[in-house]
Amino acid sequence: MLGLGNNLLFNAGAKGSAGWANVYSVLFDGVDDRARITGYSDPGGDRYYSFWFKGSVQSGNGIFSTGIATQFGVNMNWGGSTTLLVFLGGGFQSFVGQITNPDTSAIENVVNGTWRHIVLSVDASDASQLRCWVDGQSLSVASTAAANPVTFGNTLTFGNDGGSRYFNGNVDEFSWFSGLADQSLVDELWNSGFPGDPASTSGSLQAYWRMGDDDGGTGTVVSDGLGDTSLNMSLNNGATIVADAKV
Repeated sequence: MLGLGNNLLFNAGAKGSAGWANVYSVLFDGVDDRARITGYSDPGGDRYYSFWFKGSVQSGNGIFSTGIATQFGVNMNWGGSTTLLVFLGGGFQSFVGQITNPDTSAIENVVNGTWRHIVLSVDASDASQLRCWVDGQSLSVASTAAANPVTFGNTLTFGNDGGSRYFNGNVDEFSWFSGLADQSLVDELWNSGFPGDPASTSGSLQAYWRMGDDDGGTGTVVSDGLGDTSLNMSLNNGATIVADAKV
C-alpha cells in the first residue's frame, strides 16, 4: 500500500463484482474545485491508474496530477481539441482522444458528456512508453515523449492538473496499481463497461477511492478503500459528492 495524506470519495449502483454497487461520484466545477491528499509522498516506480469520468468539452480539462503541472498531470481536450495530453516532467505525450463505438462503428470523442473508463500505464523509467486505454480500447499516440524518466511530485490532486487547468465533470472509482498494465488487465478493469471491485482484479492494488460510496454519499472527505487513513482525500472549494455514477 502507498503512504500518502488526507481525504476522498466512493461509489454505489452498478453491475460490477458480486455485491458491488455504484451510486456516487465527485463533481468538479471546472473553475477551482479540487480534491487533494495532504502530506503525500510519491513512492515512485511503475504504475497504472484506472478511473471513470464524465466530462464536458471545456478546453484543457485537468483531471488529476501528482505534483505541479509540469510534473505528472493529465489533461482532457488539450488546446480545445480532442487531444488527451499527459505531462511527464520535462515533456509530454499526447493521444488522439477518439474511440470507435463498438455498436455503431462510429468514431466518438473521448470527452462527450458520457461516462468513460480510462487506464493510464506509466513506465517510470521511460516516459515514451506511456500507454492509454479508453473503454478498453488503446488510444493512438499523437505526440511521443522523449525517453526520459517520469517526474512525480509530492502532491496528489483530483480535478486539477497541478497548475491552472481544472476539470469540469465527474470522477469515480479511481484506483492505483503498481506495475504496468496490458490489455488483459485493462479488460478486467473495463469489465465490459460495468465498474467493479479493483481488489478482485489480477493487478497489485495500492490504493483506491470510490468517490462517495465508502463515505455514505456525504461529507467532504473521500476514504481510501484499503483503509489507509493517510490516503484519505479532502474535497476543496466546492467539490461535491453527488448521486451520479456509471451503472
